[in-house]
Amino acid sequence: MSKKFSHKIKLLYQKPKNIIGLIVLILVVILLSSGQFFWKQNNQPMDITGSTPAPTCQNNRCLKQKNIQPKTPLVKNNISKKSKIVTTSTAQLIASRPTSSIIHLPILMYHYVESITSSSDQRRISLTTDMSNFELQLKALNQAGYTSYFVADVPQLLVNNNKNAVILTFDDGYEDFYTDVVPLLEKYRVKGTVYVIYHALDTKNYLTSQQLIELSKNPWVEIGSHTIDHPNLAAIQPRSAEYQIGESKALLEKLINHPVNTFAYPFGAHNASSSDIVKQFGYTAAVSTLGGSLQNQSNPWMLHRLRPGNATNRSFLGLL
Repeated sequence: MSKKFSHKIKLLYQKPKNIIGLIVLILVVILLSSGQFFWKQNNQPMDITGSTPAPTCQNNRCLKQKNIQPKTPLVKNNISKKSKIVTTSTAQLIASRPTSSIIHLPILMYHYVESITSSSDQRRISLTTDMSNFELQLKALNQAGYTSYFVADVPQLLVNNNKNAVILTFDDGYEDFYTDVVPLLEKYRVKGTVYVIYHALDTKNYLTSQQLIELSKNPWVEIGSHTIDHPNLAAIQPRSAEYQIGESKALLEKLINHPVNTFAYPFGAHNASSSDIVKQFGYTAAVSTLGGSLQNQSNPWMLHRLRPGNATNRSFLGLL
């Protein structure tokens, strides 16, 4: 305590009339002492998390805080709050799972193959490969050493990874497949898979039932399903999708007396439900309209395809 402060206290004791001043002084001292104690209590050392006070120690013995756990420090990161924590065992399990390989397997997609005689139907023209160009494509495949396969062969091809394999597919089951395509397939010894819309059979511009029965006996042709009515499978109810996918398979197999093992999604439209239904009905492979020639070995029910159009020679081979 300073000399000046001590002197004032002596004066107060010498003048009892100033007792009120003494009381005020005592109160000031008490308040100052309380403030120092408060400051000490609120400036205790923090624990390593920076969030809770360390236990107060007296006489080298720490007072135990019951049921108090240190909080984890908040760290900003890119992990969503909804993300599940991956434990060590789960991480090891994920790492031990065999990863799917992507392999190169070109699957060509055709619709009409014919000689264009009218320019009025632009949609048909956009889906047409001229017959003469199609023949040049078949020649190019043979000269380049490609071997053709059916879509039904895909599961095995995904295992064997034949680098010279190629697959030709023809959607919708148009009549020109019987009149124009098949004679060329036989001439150049190239296989082709045709996808048939069941209710389109025996209607204008489409295959007849009798033609389909004949094609089912041709060693260069595979017949696959393209549903009953060609609906957008991603836009209909699962029960309707089951009918379109399952019943078309059953009806075609009854008609041609031969297994129908592969499927083509109408418009290329699909979702998880329709893909599962395709698997449930026993199809071993399915083609989409997703572009490209790279295929996932673990998913033969979502095959990518290429649109060759009227490309020929080097430009055609460059697509594969």
